[in-house]
Amino acid sequence: MIGFTSDFDIKLVKIYLLAMVFLIMSCDPSDEKLKVRNNADFPILCLYSFDETLSFNDSTVVEPYSGIGIKTNEVYSLRGYLLNWETAINSNSTEKKLSVYIFSEDSVKKYSWKDLVEAKKYNKVYILTASELRNMGWIIQYP
Repeated sequence: MIGFTSDFDIKLVKIYLLAMVFLIMSCDPSDEKLKVRNNADFPILCLYSFDETLSFNDSTVVEPYSGIGIKTNEVYSLRGYLLNWETAINSNSTEKKLSVYIFSEDSVKKYSWKDLVEAKKYNKVYILTASELRNMGWIIQYP
């Protein structure tokens, strides 16, 4: 059993516990509110960047988690290291915009990611502010 030697020890434990509860309650390990809905009749994959141009060397470009595309009528949450999309967009982008690039699954199977990015072989790019995404309910409808 833990023995407390003074009221100070008890207060310190209470403060520590309160801080831990606050920390746990305030953390969102991954903000999954940004989604892509595939309304096309073929599977798609997507990349995002905090710049309006896509560069294969861009450290903010995140490859899809697998080579499996987002199927027709499927909704996919864009994830990553992000704790908050709005904060990430407003602090990582000089233009305060997020670019989401859509690729057909067939193109991804046919070409390397490097070739896709360098040759701009994407089907569509959405360049959006946090405010525009909020107005869209954080769901990008493709196409």
